Amino acid sequence: MFGRRKTQTRALQPLPVCPHDLNPDEVRVTHHGLLSAARRSPAHRQAALDAVAWTPRNVLQLAVALSQQKAEALKRAGVAFAYYGQAEPTDPAARVAHMLVCEFIRGDTKTALVMARSLAEPRDLTRPDAPPQIGPAVVANLVDQVTGG
Repeated sequence: MFGRRKTQTRALQPLPVCPHDLNPDEVRVTHHGLLSAARRSPAHRQAALDAVAWTPRNVLQLAVALSQQKAEALKRAGVAFAYYGQAEPTDPAARVAHMLVCEFIRGDTKTALVMARSLAEPRDLTRPDAPPQIGPAVVANLVDQVTGG
């Protein structure tokens, strides 16, 4: 009614470009590496997460890739709407991860991308290479959701 989504989308500034931003191929490798490590053991999972360069662009790309993967897996299993109907978690990172997956289940990619973009915002605008505040925790939660960890 009031054009809220258009206003939100236009208000977002581009994420800063950082020297450690991953290209699309590196994002795919990192994505699969995180999942592989998480399936091996909690120690491997943590080591893989620690090795990620948590730039805003990397957080955005990994959060989107993992939440899309989780949503597709839920749809294939026929339980997407059961997940969608679950109570939202109380942990902030788990709650954001849940909301992202729900937006992809609903097919509302625009809203999901705005949400992912906002969680990738650098915590210190004077240091754009500083890791986003909640983004890495959301990515870790999504890794756990995808791998069943």
